[in-house]
Amino acid sequence: MFGGADLDDTWTYHARTNEWKEMRPTRAPSGRQYHAMAYDERADRVVLFGGAAGPQGVETPFGDTWMYDLARNEWTEVRAAPAPTMRGWHAMAYDAVLGRVVLFGGGPHRDGYRAETWVFDTTASSWSQLTTSP
Repeated sequence: MFGGADLDDTWTYHARTNEWKEMRPTRAPSGRQYHAMAYDERADRVVLFGGAAGPQGVETPFGDTWMYDLARNEWTEVRAAPAPTMRGWHAMAYDAVLGRVVLFGGGPHRDGYRAETWVFDTTASSWSQLTTSP
């Protein structure tokens, strides 16, 4: 788990012991909320994209991509181009068939949602936008 309410804390949950642990990595994304994350099982990394910070109604969106490595307790920023535009209020999930993280929707503010789908390849650290044919 990462952040929320403009916080920048990283937590892990251990199902066997039913315990949460604050990880305190030396570097992390800036505090935010309305971001999305997905676990890429092939790469054994959590991918985080975007979000927004600030009071409700005047939030400033982010357009950054980060990967978290639990074994090293390390966040790494990924600077990929192209990439989704700044946004919050989107969803992300891992597609085990594709072996990729999929991002859908969101937007730069609460009234500006986009019906876009992006795919993140963790191995190549690259985004690609999916397009639909009419």
